[in-house]
Amino acid sequence: MNKYGMTKKKIIHVIADNNRNGCNGYWYAACGKWIMPADVTEALPENGRMCLQCQKKCPN
Repeated sequence: MNKYGMTKKKIIHVIADNNRNGCNGYWYAACGKWIMPADVTEALPENGRMCLQCQKKCPN
């Protein structure tokens, strides 16, 4: 099951597996960026737009 992180600018990233996720508030996204999401959920948030690079790597 994917986890999703939404930044303050309402961009949704797919959270990739990384042993340092959550350290100091940063999470590793599937697009290769370290993000500081305002919220991390298991359901896809409705009020934002998906990062295009994350969408290509995780099409579901």
